[in-house]
Amino acid sequence: MKIHPKGKLIFLSFKEIEPQEKEGDFSFIPGNVQLLTCLSDKKDVRIELITSDSLSYTRLHKFYKRALSDVGYTNFNGIHFNSNGCIDSETRKKLDVAEVVLFVGDQSGLFNILKESKILGLLHKKYIEQENFVVAGVNIGSVCLPSMMIVEETRNDPFRKGLELIPSLGFIDNCIIDTQYMQETGYDKLAYTIVEHRDFMGLGLGNDTALIIEKGSVASCRGDGTVMVINPCDIDHLEKNCDTENHSFYMKNLKGRIMIDGCIVHLDD
Repeated sequence: MKIHPKGKLIFLSFKEIEPQEKEGDFSFIPGNVQLLTCLSDKKDVRIELITSDSLSYTRLHKFYKRALSDVGYTNFNGIHFNSNGCIDSETRKKLDVAEVVLFVGDQSGLFNILKESKILGLLHKKYIEQENFVVAGVNIGSVCLPSMMIVEETRNDPFRKGLELIPSLGFIDNCIIDTQYMQETGYDKLAYTIVEHRDFMGLGLGNDTALIIEKGSVASCRGDGTVMVINPCDIDHLEKNCDTENHSFYMKNLKGRIMIDGCIVHLDD
């Protein structure tokens, strides 16, 4: 019998910051951060920002605390996981009481940090058992939430840049997320990656978009952007052309859907 989590997964994609005249200074683009209101209707909900690389810790913690305040949230703090894997009791206490965990910045090393700890098990337990517990990520901080996450890799295949998969946090098993997806340039990379890994659907989030997954599989789209859903389950023919300058591939029966604001898709279908 399939278990339906009581918590939610929220994937957010928006332009975070823009450089200011003073070198090294950044500020949020005010309209974009309104998507953060998808995290909860409660303004006093306990939110923990999660980072695991030093650049995100020094830069994004400050900016996201400001952004959360700007959209009305009042009860938030931050946790930074160091690469040494040392996790203290204070971190455990913070996660025990958290109602929302928000992953920001590069999380490509987080699974290796947490896999030997009890923290990942705690978060999975809360996601499965706690009503309205939210596991969320913004931009590249979102891609770590499924069981496999994408990382860009330059390699010798039909595209100059492919997308490699590495193990990750495992809150959803049948999808991979690309929050750097762009309709003009991203479809080929995401589609080719899904064709190579046909056990997964691909979810490509455009800019200014939120994807909310409830009960483990019911996905809804919010915002001004779109979500491309790529399903490879019925592919029965694939040809690669590596002889031309631009390279191409041909496949038959690759299914796709485009979600806009208000659309709902059952990811198990």
